[in-house]
Amino acid sequence: ESNPEFREWMKTQVTVMAIDEAQDLTELNYLILDRLIEIIPSLKVFLVGDPRQNIFEFNGGSYKNLYEFLSRHPGYALKTLTITYRCGQPISDFVNRFQFDDCENYQLQPVKSQGQLVVWEARSEDDEANRVLKGILSTGNINSCAVLSNNLRYLGPFIQTLQLESIPYRVFGGQRVLKRHIRFLNHILRIIDCDNAYSIRKIAQYAGIDINRNGKKSKSRFYESDLGKIIQAIREGNAPFSQTAYRVITEIMSGPDDKEEITADYNAFLELSAQFGTTSDYLAAFATDRERFSSFYMADYEECPVPTDQGFLTISTIHSAKGLEWDNVFIMGLCEGNFPNPFFCQNLSPQEQQEFFNNEWKKMYVAATRARKNLYLTYSANIKRKGYSFHKAPSRFITNQLPA
Repeated sequence: ESNPEFREWMKTQVTVMAIDEAQDLTELNYLILDRLIEIIPSLKVFLVGDPRQNIFEFNGGSYKNLYEFLSRHPGYALKTLTITYRCGQPISDFVNRFQFDDCENYQLQPVKSQGQLVVWEARSEDDEANRVLKGILSTGNINSCAVLSNNLRYLGPFIQTLQLESIPYRVFGGQRVLKRHIRFLNHILRIIDCDNAYSIRKIAQYAGIDINRNGKKSKSRFYESDLGKIIQAIREGNAPFSQTAYRVITEIMSGPDDKEEITADYNAFLELSAQFGTTSDYLAAFATDRERFSSFYMADYEECPVPTDQGFLTISTIHSAKGLEWDNVFIMGLCEGNFPNPFFCQNLSPQEQQEFFNNEWKKMYVAATRARKNLYLTYSANIKRKGYSFHKAPSRFITNQLPA
């Protein structure tokens, strides 16, 4: 906008623009495109988008943005593409049965007929992991395989199996989660800062302190414990944050059996503490400036301990797999409560719940269409969480693929 010479240069140099994944562009992306068209009226724009693969709304990308852009430029031509050169007939038949609330599911017409779609039910997560690994090894080429999941935590047993068998793998996607000792540390600091009731409950749970009194959680019961007395004394000291931090580390957190990584984190924390005047300043910064505290986070999966330069199995979230393809795709964890997981929409309105499940169907569509030849859909009928076993029904995505 501030460089007229650059705008004049663009008029002579930019004549055609091709944009892929148009369903994932943000509102700002389209406003920039509006401005380009205003500067270069003769610009020809070619947009490729598929509303069925719109799975990045959490980043602001939406097919609705494309619709609004087209409404501002009514002279466009629309072409619907249905031929697929990737998926064979069985996979195309599978996704062609999907129904979406906000867009048409145009039927894929595969060029090739070969391939297969297989559903495996396992007794447990370990059984599912072993069966998937056996299927991968039977292909004779782990490079041609990908294991996809709605979340990487579900793949914990599978990754452990790979490590036991020294199978090379690389992980794509996932989240970075706060290390447990840092999470504990921040709870302590929230109690010092504002007597946070939730943090008191969490610390009491971690430390095995009974804070129940007459059937209710009692803060005073917490402060009667040895740990509660130390926290109370630190709070009453009303010292600058660097001194508060030092006392929390030396009097509560650190111990003679700490691993080197934990000690290094505490030392890094103490160095950072000098940058903040109060506990509130630190907690506010921690909540908003993740980059500054990046060393206190870790991946939510275990890195591969064997070399991967000679080939590897791909493990990926569905979001990170978008745009890629493999001969053999294994989608694990296809049970109700994992994929999809109604927990994430239980407090939403009926309309928002409907939108949530519609978006989950789109994720399943993306996952299934990553397969060039063979698609394996797997789930465990029983999963263990915190020592308890739960029976799980197959995901709604695959119920029509199960034997009657």
